[in-house]
Amino acid sequence: MQMCESWGDMEKKLRDILTDSTVSEATKEACAWKTLALAVHMAERQKQEDAEKVKKLQDQLDEQNLFSNVLIGMVNRLRNAQEKEKEKAQFQLQESLTTLRGVEEERNLFRNELLRVLSTQSSKQQGALESRKRKQAQTLRGPAEAAAAIPARKYSRNSWKV
Repeated sequence: MQMCESWGDMEKKLRDILTDSTVSEATKEACAWKTLALAVHMAERQKQEDAEKVKKLQDQLDEQNLFSNVLIGMVNRLRNAQEKEKEKAQFQLQESLTTLRGVEEERNLFRNELLRVLSTQSSKQQGALESRKRKQAQTLRGPAEAAAAIPARKYSRNSWKV
């Protein structure tokens, strides 16, 4: 009996031999035993191939699990580093905001002081200007006219009497 490619081919050849009436019973029995031996051999080879495939798949699974664990560790380290950077940035932002508030308060104090100084300076300049105008008016007019130009005070001579 010649070598067959698959179990189906072997079965078909054995069936053809067993159903052929021209083949002797001893030959049929020998072919049956040979086919059985080949089937056992094929089954053992298939079992070995399957075991090798299972081993290979198990090795690949173990390798993938190892890589997964390594990646998980890397992701966790990156996440922790990002969290630390985030906390550091938040802290720096808070410090910057605190500094900014202090600078704004200082700016407002300086602005208020400047406005107060400018207001005082403006009042003094206005008073000095009015004083110069009065003096000029007194020199240009006579003393009687100058006295008439001076605004009346709150107290008159009549209020001096007791």
